[in-house]
Formats: sequence, structure tokens, C-alpha cells
Amino acid sequence: MGTITLTLPVADTEVQAGLHSGNYSQIQTAINGGLDNNNFAVSGKIFRLDGLQQGSAADGDALVWDNASAIWRRSSDKPIRVAALAPSGSNGDVLTTVGGVPVWAAPSSATVSRKTTAVAISNSTAETTLIASGDMPVAANALGSNRTARLTLEGDYTDTAAFSTRAMPQFKLKLGATPTVVLDTGTTGFGTDSASAPTTRGWKVVFEITNLGATNSQLVSMDGRVSSGLRSGGFAAFATGNGGIFPYSNGSGAGTAQYLGNNAAAIDTTASMAVIVTVTLGTASASTSFNFKHAYLEVV
Repeated sequence: MGTITLTLPVADTEVQAGLHSGNYSQIQTAINGGLDNNNFAVSGKIFRLDGLQQGSAADGDALVWDNASAIWRRSSDKPIRVAALAPSGSNGDVLTTVGGVPVWAAPSSATVSRKTTAVAISNSTAETTLIASGDMPVAANALGSNRTARLTLEGDYTDTAAFSTRAMPQFKLKLGATPTVVLDTGTTGFGTDSASAPTTRGWKVVFEITNLGATNSQLVSMDGRVSSGLRSGGFAAFATGNGGIFPYSNGSGAGTAQYLGNNAAAIDTTASMAVIVTVTLGTASASTSFNFKHAYLEVV
């Protein structure tokens, strides 16, 4: 509002109508000038009176600027632009609060993708892809500097042969645009006999890829079990990575092979990272089959 300048009357004199008129005009001009839309909006005051929508506001509404209409609207009619609450974040982050202030943060856990297209292998020793390069990639920057991508695969395994020595299924994990084999469980043979026990059993494999304080430094681990007709055999080291296959058996064809190990990797996770999983059966036999049922990828 502008400054009001009045002509004050002199004591013991007659006040002329013109003085009153001039003073009133000063007051009127100042008040009107302070209340018009130009003074409120263009000069940076609170709100334009004709740009503030409030008559239909509901409980909990906030004011949101509608640039196209040059008017403040209630949030029920004009959604709040989330980036205006917390302007910076990474792909996959969620909006939360820290000390009452809205910020972007990594979710505690999120399932990123799933695959339910079955893969069946029988009477073959060809390396077969279970998860292809484009099936379940880890998005660029999704792992930050210290997060983990967890890939879980499940299915069943059948071996109806009488006692023989054969290799357990060989798993390989490959990462990156130019795939690098970071884990290979190898092809060591074990004594198996499924003739005296149930012949179709389950298998489950979990791979974890964790950034170790940097976007290009990882620990990659595997924890898996294949229930099969194991009867004999000792520890078998991985072909690539630290760890191996640990056979557990009751000596009568009802055993489980546990796959446990890890390895270091140096994949640039600021770019999208391909995740590839393959399996190779140890024997080409009509009595042996391997079925992949589903997989899911989490970022935790």
C-alpha cells in the first residue's frame, strides 16, 4: 500500500471543504491502490484476489498453482507435482519424510520384475538359458552404492535312473552388457539313484548382487538346493567363484545338493545391468529332466 499524505488543518482556523476533499482523495487513492490485483500479484504480495479459489475447498486441500489458468486451485482439482515437494531422487525411490521434511528415499524392498514362462529340458546337455539378457535387467542406478538385487528361481528336477554317476545341474550367472560369467557351479559328478525314492523333486536357487559402497564394486552370491537322488559324493568346488556343491544324502537315493558360494564383480550399475542365468544338465538321458517354473527379481 502506498504512503498516505494528508494536509492537516491549522488550529483555530476554519477548515475548508477543499482540504477535506483533498484528504479523502488521498486516503481513497492509497487504499484502493493497496488493494487492487496489481499490488497483490505483480509486486509479489500474497495472492491475487481473483486468482485464489477457495469456495469449493475440501478438508485437507492444499493450494496448487495452475500455470495454464494463472490461478491457485485446490489439490482435489489440481494434483500436487511431487517433484515440487522433494526435487531430487533416483529411479525407483519412494517419497517419505525425515524430520517432517519430504524426501526421496530407497524403498525397503521392491519386486522389480517376474518371469513365469516355463523352460523344460530333457535328454540334453546343451547350455540352456533360463533368464535371458532382456528378461529381468536391473535398472540403472537402482542399486545405488549399497543395495542388493536378489534373483530367485524355482522349478523341479526329475531323475529316474538307477544308480549311476552323473553331474548335478550346472548353473551359470552372467552379468553386464557384454556378459561376464561371475558364478559357474561346474560339472562334478555324484553318485545318484532315484529308483528307490520319489523321482520328481523341487529346486530353488537365489542369486544376490550387492554394491559394496560403490556403483561398480559387487559381491555376488549364490544359495541353491536341488533335491535329487544323491547317494554318494564329496564337496565339489565351483568352476568360477568361491564355494561349491555340498551333497547331503541318507545313502538310499534321497539326497539334496546344496550350492553355496560367492565371487567379486565390477559391473557398472549406473547403466542398466543385464542378468543372465543358464543351466546345463550333466547327462543326456531320457530319464532326466529339468523344469524352470518362475523367477522374480527384488531390489532390497
